[in-house]
Amino acid sequence: MDKKQILNIARKEFSYFFYMPMAYIALFAFILATALFFFVIPFKITQPPIYPFFILGQSSIEGLIRLLPYLFTLFIPAVTMRAFSEEFDTGTYEMLATLPIRTSELVLGKFLASFLLTMVMIATTLFIPFTVMLVGTPDWGAVFCGYLGALFLAAMFASIGIFASSLTKNQITAFIIAVAICALFALFYDAMFFLPTAILTVVRYFSANYHVNNFARGLIDLRDIVYMLSVTVVFLFMTYYRLEIKLKSKN
Repeated sequence: MDKKQILNIARKEFSYFFYMPMAYIALFAFILATALFFFVIPFKITQPPIYPFFILGQSSIEGLIRLLPYLFTLFIPAVTMRAFSEEFDTGTYEMLATLPIRTSELVLGKFLASFLLTMVMIATTLFIPFTVMLVGTPDWGAVFCGYLGALFLAAMFASIGIFASSLTKNQITAFIIAVAICALFALFYDAMFFLPTAILTVVRYFSANYHVNNFARGLIDLRDIVYMLSVTVVFLFMTYYRLEIKLKSKN
């Protein structure tokens, strides 16, 4: 596997994204939604609900990190939906297949570009801990843990997004598929709150927000990292095999 080839693909994809007005619209919408839900509007989908900073009055960003699975469910698919769908729609994927580029390099290059874009999204929220610092003293260890969890979550959802994009040449369809899969991971635990505690203890392990909530509380548990990395790798392999099958069907 050629690392230079992966980086070249990632650099091309990453820079291309910022030539599109949609990139700036998505980033602005993400910043606006994050600020509104963190500072002003209660987010009651979760169990327990996430109350805004100005109501709780606590110098903590736990609410921000707990919000991310739900915000990422909408915004990361918007970033990743064109990864392969656009290639299929314009016919450039067939041209790429004739170049000396391995499928694995293409998948990893696209994934790396998508992950870097999600890192930009996460970076736009850095004003929040510094705003919190103006009215109190946040636990910077918990802040670090929260953002570390956000990066693992972003990688996981980015892998889901590029997998969805590999299924169709229609970007809107890819967006809807990715949102549906991400929502399953984000809402799974919340939707099962009525189950007995013994069953819920097992079920919650499959929920992304359960693992992110541990990071939000300042806890770094190897099981949470293994979970999110495992899901990421599974979806990257699924993308790889989906593209390999598509190539064989063309031959």
